[in-house]
Amino acid sequence: MNELWRAAILVATCLVACVEQPHTRAELVSFAREGRADSETKEKVVDRDFELVLQKIDAQNRTCLNRSITHPGGPGSPFPWTEQYIPELMRTADDRAEWALQISVNDGAIGGYGMAADVTRDAPGRTRVVLYYGSVKFGEIADAMLLWIEGRDAPCPLD
Repeated sequence: MNELWRAAILVATCLVACVEQPHTRAELVSFAREGRADSETKEKVVDRDFELVLQKIDAQNRTCLNRSITHPGGPGSPFPWTEQYIPELMRTADDRAEWALQISVNDGAIGGYGMAADVTRDAPGRTRVVLYYGSVKFGEIADAMLLWIEGRDAPCPLD
């Protein structure tokens, strides 16, 4: 029976490793811009000040997105595993910022970037946000992010 479990773990690891997963923010953005399978891009322009949009993203990073989630073992995954969500907001210029959501599984054993955003001041009181994300897992976070940048409340998709 131990041999069967080892074989199952090996196959699962190979499947995860064979999936093309972005390992950097730039790679995720490139995948989404190229329209690769399992990636999407959404763009939204809001009549909100650039600084307020950044404040809202930063607040959601701290209160919602920066967390670990432990999943119990079960069918398909006989062992418990933990996902660490690591959001980062970086100002790249006075009128630009980049955001990224990195995912680490089991303390970095497997991981990559699941989401990214370019945030740009289009004009005073007007901000453009372009989201790039893996469509299978991150659509709910993308939908919440679009509400957050409008200044609206939305439940944390990770709850």
